[in-house]
Amino acid sequence: MKIFLSLDRKIKHGTMNCINCGAPINPHRENCEYCDTYFNISKLNIFKNKKIRKKAIYPTFLFFGLFTVVAVYLVFFDNFSETELVQITPIWYFAIVLGLYGYKAEDLVNDIVNRKADNFRDAYLKWKHRLYENNILIGFLLSILFFPFPFFTKITPFSTALIGALIWGILLAVFFTGIFPAL
Repeated sequence: MKIFLSLDRKIKHGTMNCINCGAPINPHRENCEYCDTYFNISKLNIFKNKKIRKKAIYPTFLFFGLFTVVAVYLVFFDNFSETELVQITPIWYFAIVLGLYGYKAEDLVNDIVNRKADNFRDAYLKWKHRLYENNILIGFLLSILFFPFPFFTKITPFSTALIGALIWGILLAVFFTGIFPAL
């Protein structure tokens, strides 16, 4: 509690950077405009803390998704019908995409905070350009994987990860209902 009171005083005097992402704090806001960390103790939220997201939330989703893939397809594969395997896929798929998107969104927000980019879309496009310079094939594949990112301009990393995972989940549902049965 004492830490937050001294933090509150520093914020009001405009002498503080965000403890989460390092961005300068706007004294007229109660949360960081880059990473959405709240500086008021009554509004703390685990999804709005970069350290918790990077060390607990994203790894948990990735672990759950990868564990489910290994369990379903390597251990219990013969116990499931093709229909059941298709029904299980969105669970692990969503978890893996959310974890991957979360990590990448955090990196892009760091580029904004470090003034390497003006907004989320700009950070994504600069990252994509660097990928293409290093390896065209990997750049192309990763730009397909992260295709929803250019549609975001100012959004928090966790929201970006969640929306991106939902978009891929919808695309997966379209594939399973529209294309897969015809194969």
